[in-house]
Amino acid sequence: MKTNLFLFLKIILLLITSIVFSFKKDKVKEQTTCGKGSGYVVEFCKQVDNYEAGFGKADKDVIHVDCIVGPAGATVSNQTNGTYYCSGTYKLTTYDDAEIYLMWGGTTNIERELFKITKGEGIFSIKAIKESGGKGNIYLRMSSGSSWMFSTALDNNCNQE
Repeated sequence: MKTNLFLFLKIILLLITSIVFSFKKDKVKEQTTCGKGSGYVVEFCKQVDNYEAGFGKADKDVIHVDCIVGPAGATVSNQTNGTYYCSGTYKLTTYDDAEIYLMWGGTTNIERELFKITKGEGIFSIKAIKESGGKGNIYLRMSSGSSWMFSTALDNNCNQE
């Protein structure tokens, strides 16, 4: 009888241990690659383009983000400091050349890479190191020389109208 009780308790302990570890495993996000770097996935469900007051043309000058990764715990709106990598596709028709870069709203101390593009379509991959500051969502901007063309903000509030 003691053997059966011991075996039963051992099975219960194993079940509890496996359940606890499966929950912990689900909560720990793994690093993944995006463009030329890796980090933790920064989730977003849509992009919000802003061409107002810019020199870019909707549907003619486009940034489409495929992925963005950053430091553990980063979201598109929590302004976490650290290194970010972003990759996607672009279309440029209004100017012969331009650049794409990663930004945060507000006064932000960023060491960022400018990805140079030329007229046509292609793939971009950029890096930015956010050191401090920032307010609002992560966004990407396309500019040509001193002309701001448009920006696209990454949004993770897709259940709200």
